[in-house]
Amino acid sequence: MSNELIEIDSNALRNLLKHHQMSQYDLAVRLDISTKTIQRWMNQSIRRVKPETINKLMEVLGPTAGEIKRDSPALSLRPTDKAVAEICSERSFQSIRLTDDWNRYLEILKSIHTEALSSEQCFVISRNIGISSFYLGKFQAAKIYLSKAMKYAELLQNENHMGDIRNWFARLDEAVGNLFKAEDYLNQNLQNLEKITRPSVLAEYSYVRGRVHLHRWQNAEAEIQLRRGLLTTLKARSKPYPLLAAWMYLHLVHLYLRTKNLPKAQACCRRFLSTAERSGWGRGILLGNYYLGIIEEFKNGSTTRSNQYFGKARMMHKCTLVDRYCPLLSQAEFLYFTLKGRYAEARTILAHRLFKTRRAEFYLASTTIDGLLLSKLNPGSHGIRKSMITKAKEYYQTQGIQYPLALIEKLEGRTEVSPQEIAEFYYY
Repeated sequence: MSNELIEIDSNALRNLLKHHQMSQYDLAVRLDISTKTIQRWMNQSIRRVKPETINKLMEVLGPTAGEIKRDSPALSLRPTDKAVAEICSERSFQSIRLTDDWNRYLEILKSIHTEALSSEQCFVISRNIGISSFYLGKFQAAKIYLSKAMKYAELLQNENHMGDIRNWFARLDEAVGNLFKAEDYLNQNLQNLEKITRPSVLAEYSYVRGRVHLHRWQNAEAEIQLRRGLLTTLKARSKPYPLLAAWMYLHLVHLYLRTKNLPKAQACCRRFLSTAERSGWGRGILLGNYYLGIIEEFKNGSTTRSNQYFGKARMMHKCTLVDRYCPLLSQAEFLYFTLKGRYAEARTILAHRLFKTRRAEFYLASTTIDGLLLSKLNPGSHGIRKSMITKAKEYYQTQGIQYPLALIEKLEGRTEVSPQEIAEFYYY
């Protein structure tokens, strides 16, 4: 979890000090901080504090100190700031999604003072900070800023904005492994679907719904939602969303690999790669080559063509810098190393995945299955801990997902798995 900062209202703090007849110096002594810090709170040069600081203020000034949290925005109809509009525009945001430069984008967004901005622009900034935090794995921060964006959306009474934020709340809960809560947000959107008119929000809804069905191994429903999302995306001719279309093609690749429909998986993967190339999405081109190589290996074994795909992917990997952790990329690397019998490197990738996914139960559970598979492929290596396997089983039981439970039992019953059986036992 992230130690996220909370924005404070300097006017509310000033009124509380006046009510308690307390000077800035008195407050500084009680909080054991410098008066300079209090002055910075008052003049808004410091606008955010830690949650622990809010708790200390409540101890000193009483429960009403919670009012200094700036969590109930007022409607502002100020003129649009053109510089901020450019930074937060959909074009700029999509370019960041292509480059994965979320750290720098987050720094820029957090440096913007929102006091002089309209409610519409405050919504976009809060939304984009929340999404940037989500992609960087700062789930608590993402939740705080998306909640703030939802308050602005409700203030503006904009159904498109509210639907967009519900989609991202669903993505957030899906990432941490709470599929029931993700479905609740999606069901809220389903009830208001007729009021949502923006194609990108409708496409994102179908995409997230498809992801949740995919996690639950409801393959037929997942295919319907992903293809519906693709249709919505590709129909938006005036403003296409190629990156979102690429992600949906990639999830269809996973779906067809599950159902052993390799021709369809290969066709979708080629479309995914083509879309990524048209978008200029480096990580997508890398993923496309990895999966085309994996599909070729499953179909025909190690061939010149599969080695060409893997060679392109490995070269792209050396030239592509990705700030954030990508579970699907790590999974593709793991599959590549296991297919090539390079188990030591696969184990290194697996250890990195276990560390990075420790706060996301769904990804941690699927990584645990990969570790169990690797221990059966290479029995001489260190196996996955029993406690992790038990934790993965408990997660799948809680979420009501039966297939991975059966797969774990099947792998536990085997003493060894041959390289030719990877396609059968791998958890996509």
